[in-house]
Amino acid sequence: MNISFISSTNTSPQKLDQRYLNKLINLQINGKICWQAHLGYGQELCLEIGQKIPYSSPRLQGESKGEWQFGTRASDWSIITAGKRPCFFVKSSEDESIIRSKIEKLNNQVVKGIRIINYSPGYCYCFNLGHYDLLIPDQNNDDGLSLWELFIPEPDRLVLEVFPHLRFQLHSQDESA
Repeated sequence: MNISFISSTNTSPQKLDQRYLNKLINLQINGKICWQAHLGYGQELCLEIGQKIPYSSPRLQGESKGEWQFGTRASDWSIITAGKRPCFFVKSSEDESIIRSKIEKLNNQVVKGIRIINYSPGYCYCFNLGHYDLLIPDQNNDDGLSLWELFIPEPDRLVLEVFPHLRFQLHSQDESA
């Protein structure tokens, strides 16, 4: 599904809704495997999803990135067990060594979609990863930093950046954000 018709020239964030998420992402990412979960800078959660793509840099020879790349940014996050009786599994505020050991459970989970959940007092983004749900609550800050971002693969090569209050920007991976 080619989605390059979406304008990336609008630099002010737009409102995000579930229909747009379904059209842009869920139809393409559902059923893909999250083959690597790891921590980035500042306990940012990074997920490598879909096909393994070797890096082209000689410095990274032998290493791969995901066809889809997800990362939390300036946001708190939690992982809960999915199902009828969910319970907290790990939170971004926990000790780094605990997080590293627990997020390994996300490896080889099947992505089942991204939902926006309306709850009081705001919203939460829910990434269903098979037996686990990654929750990123909407955060009440306007520091200009995104809550999370998703690199969308060929042929579109887009980056979806999601900000507080259901705002988002979509731009080419070839543009600097």
